[in-house]
Amino acid sequence: MRFIIIGNPENRRVVSYLSALTKNGVEDITLLSYEELLSDKTKWLTVIEQSCFVKIESPGENHLVEQKIISLGLGKKFSEEFNKGLIANQVHWYKGFCLFLDGLAADAKEKPVHFLNSPADIKLFFNKYECQSFLSKQGINTPKIMGRIYSLDDFHKHMNGSNGHYFIKPSHSSSASGVMAYRKSGKRRELTAAIELIKEGSQTLLYNSLKVHRYEKQSDIEAIIESMAQHNLFYEQWIPKFSQNNRSVDLRIHLVQGQAQHIVVRAGKSYLTNLHLGNERGDLQKLKDQIGKEDWRQIIKESEKAAALFTETHYLGLDLVISRKHKPYIIECNAFGDLIPGALFEGKNTYESQIAHLI
Repeated sequence: MRFIIIGNPENRRVVSYLSALTKNGVEDITLLSYEELLSDKTKWLTVIEQSCFVKIESPGENHLVEQKIISLGLGKKFSEEFNKGLIANQVHWYKGFCLFLDGLAADAKEKPVHFLNSPADIKLFFNKYECQSFLSKQGINTPKIMGRIYSLDDFHKHMNGSNGHYFIKPSHSSSASGVMAYRKSGKRRELTAAIELIKEGSQTLLYNSLKVHRYEKQSDIEAIIESMAQHNLFYEQWIPKFSQNNRSVDLRIHLVQGQAQHIVVRAGKSYLTNLHLGNERGDLQKLKDQIGKEDWRQIIKESEKAAALFTETHYLGLDLVISRKHKPYIIECNAFGDLIPGALFEGKNTYESQIAHLI
């Protein structure tokens, strides 16, 4: 049995997956770096002549790879100086990554290659607006999409009417980058996000932050929205989350071949519960007891119903919100949602479990 891993060799995701392959006795392993593949496909075209499984890992956390993907999307060389954390070029990155994935799929056509997650599904998962629309049309519980925001004028048109609470999201980001919780009540407006706003003269710069910031000045909110509007924003219904120990909670569920396996409760002090923002893991057993057996079964059923729609996806990381009335809502399908350190299912971590289903 042969495995090909496409990823950044230094990345912990790749290191962990290689370790899981070795632990399961797999010896025929080829690691292809994004940096190499984006420049020269010779080795890739050779190794896919023989039967193999291909796992496409995240291209993130590597600036050179990011530059090459953006260049592909732009159709010309992108060589801006690295500015760590700057929220920029998401649409060009997405276009470039789609072109890269399309190339892999075309190369592998009629070859004895089995992608663990197909390039087509990965593309869809990285388009949050299209993915959520697809899930909703298939009868999956999702927050209602209210509309698109392409400009500050769109924002005013949609938000200056009645009071409301919404989540505003860029279509192609990950790890809560650019995700904003917006509330309007009378004259009061509040935007909460893991975004640091920097104003340099007439220039507005937005940076990803490990700290969640709350903005209440109209000028700050407008500056953020105007800058973020270039990233294919959409806004959706805000689902008040179930709470545990006075913290809002949601779930990351890792599914393998449609079965819910590894589950982590993410408990946040703010509306954003991502663990890298300083939030904590909640108590899963306590949550099950709070929810009750029947409602918990419905939560698992909804996650597996969603996963079953993606027949070319071997593993999937779903983010799921539980309402205060225990109703589950899928809020995101993650293309690379299997990095969940410490989570075990039947004694196996996420990577070991994926491999066990293949060998």
